[in-house]
Amino acid sequence: MDFYTTWCTPCKLSLPLVERFAKSHPDVDVIPIDVGETPHIAARFARAMELGSVALDNDQVAAAWFGVVGFPTMVIIDPHSRVRATWPGLNPAISLNMASTASALQGD
Repeated sequence: MDFYTTWCTPCKLSLPLVERFAKSHPDVDVIPIDVGETPHIAARFARAMELGSVALDNDQVAAAWFGVVGFPTMVIIDPHSRVRATWPGLNPAISLNMASTASALQGD
């Protein structure tokens, strides 16, 4: 899960990297989650960023549940629904981290 907001500059840099990973790894579910914004704002931003399916967390319940305190934050969940990692902040190597983690989780 990739938690982001439309006003977050690092999110705007990270989202294309995450989307590129998602498109090249169709066996991995990557869910962008817009936090704290209206459906209209989230939809307009998703179109502009060419995001696939976006989940809305406009009441910030999911972000709180997963301990998100800043943006972007990536939460990795394994096939058994266990949180395996939380990566806060912009990471230019996010695609490599995601690929490595996906490969490791497939062996679980």
